[in-house]
Amino acid sequence: MGLKVNITGYKFGELTAVRFLGKIKKGRSNYWECMCSCGKTSQVRVSHLIAGDTKSCGCRKPNKTHGMTSSHAYKIWEGMRRRCSNPNDDSYIHYGGRGISIDWNSFEEFYRDMGDPPIGKSIDRIDNNGNYSKNNCRWATQKEQNVNRRNNVVVTLSKTISEWADLLGVSPKAMYVRHKMGWSPEDILFYDYMKKIDLRR
Repeated sequence: MGLKVNITGYKFGELTAVRFLGKIKKGRSNYWECMCSCGKTSQVRVSHLIAGDTKSCGCRKPNKTHGMTSSHAYKIWEGMRRRCSNPNDDSYIHYGGRGISIDWNSFEEFYRDMGDPPIGKSIDRIDNNGNYSKNNCRWATQKEQNVNRRNNVVVTLSKTISEWADLLGVSPKAMYVRHKMGWSPEDILFYDYMKKIDLRR
């Protein structure tokens, strides 16, 4: 990884990349000068930054006390870091390559704000052009995330309840009752279809 990838300003734990140094020591590794949150600077291998092996200048040891490295929440955290910080990750072009970053400085901060992901849900950014942060993230199902995709196209079809009932083979009376009960348009129209799918499982 050389000058082709500019990580100036990127945060890796307590370290912020400041200046590319190149190969300052014997070997093939490139180094960056990094500023620690304590105010000290240090010279760190790029590979160590990306892998998360070096998280401070040495003023504080990496926190290994949370004991959650095998948890689903931690795997989601690691996935976010790869997408935003590792140019070799297949998804980097859609995240870090677009300037998307993580506002949390550690897994502990992320877990404190988001907690455990509910069953069947994963991390989702409300604003697809915004960073991973407490105010811009939620736990969402795959269906909800698909609706929130950048390349999603919204198609609106205007029909009366009677017309939809004829088209879908559903009782108009049942659809009117659902409407009065405050159901969403999707549930009014497709409840019977989704129920059939669930029964087949």
